[in-house]
Amino acid sequence: LSKTFLVEKSPPTMLRCRLFQEMFPNACFVVIVRHPTASALATVKFAPGVSVERLIAHWIHCHDLLAADLPFLRRVFVLKYEEFAADPDGQLARVQQFCGLDICKIEQKVEPRVNDGYWKQWSEMSWRQRRSAKKWENAARRYGYSLTNWNEPLFSPIYTIDAAFPTPTAEPTTRGTPL
Repeated sequence: LSKTFLVEKSPPTMLRCRLFQEMFPNACFVVIVRHPTASALATVKFAPGVSVERLIAHWIHCHDLLAADLPFLRRVFVLKYEEFAADPDGQLARVQQFCGLDICKIEQKVEPRVNDGYWKQWSEMSWRQRRSAKKWENAARRYGYSLTNWNEPLFSPIYTIDAAFPTPTAEPTTRGTPL
């Protein structure tokens, strides 16, 4: 813990931000969220026997917990993976600015259409499987995603957090009612 910057990037961290904030009061949290179906389809290969629908339900549950924690976090930046993939340098600059870091360009190529394979996989699933998972449509929309139209731009008041906000303070800032 002697480094200037520490990075913890495992997905369960999104549920531990309040704990880490207590442990590291000056921490900046950058939470990268991804389309629930892309996330489920990327995860299903590591969870044999778990349905895509159940993984989408788990995604919704975890994001509900994160949304409930957001008002208690002093310095948090939520970024959609899809926005990062579409504009890696621009989005990285926003994150770096938020964290008070020097702006630098990405040296690796970022594949902007990585979710396309998951959309194709989702489209090829049986009608029954997709219909079953689509019961989570309204919940996914709360977070700016659609299970029926992946390219539909949706506004999410929960995950609309600008890089200029919040500013580092000693007091927690409230960001409205999460749900």
